[in-house]
Amino acid sequence: VGAILSWNGWQGYQKSKAMQASDKYTQITEAVAAGNADQVSGIAAELRDDYGSSSFAAMASLLQAKLAAESSNLPAAADHLQWVIDNSTLEELKTVAAIRKARVLLADGDASGAMNALPDVANGGFAGLAAEVRGDIHLALGETDKAREAYQQAQVNGGAQVNPTVLGMKIDDLAAESPATESGEGES
Repeated sequence: VGAILSWNGWQGYQKSKAMQASDKYTQITEAVAAGNADQVSGIAAELRDDYGSSSFAAMASLLQAKLAAESSNLPAAADHLQWVIDNSTLEELKTVAAIRKARVLLADGDASGAMNALPDVANGGFAGLAAEVRGDIHLALGETDKAREAYQQAQVNGGAQVNPTVLGMKIDDLAAESPATESGEGES
């Protein structure tokens, strides 16, 4: 009887903690909608401190990273994303955070850091997205052939994660560069 009561008590405690974390996450989404960055920071810190192992804490950090990136605070965005990578228990959230961190680092001018941050996603729902970001990084590094290859891989594996129109334009831009580069080299 004691074991059953203890188990039920533990289950009730876990459910209560999950509800509290959910309420905090609702508060943070309302603060985001209201544009209250200070409130977002405070609630996100509470979620990380009190419910750090919950997916709500990771999603709050993703929101914080988005706000930081939108306000051009790319180092802060990268830090929030790194927190998700280090602390989330869900592999999907870790993958999303790593792909976003690679984009943030690339936007901040650190292409090699971006390549190192990019997760190795060969299959699954994020493979196309990771391949597109890899193509962007290769392009920033001046590696157009590798960029084209990555973009084509993104087209094949993209699914709903990539924008086929934008991806097509990236590939077309690289195709348009190739003949000009080749003819320019022949004329020199």
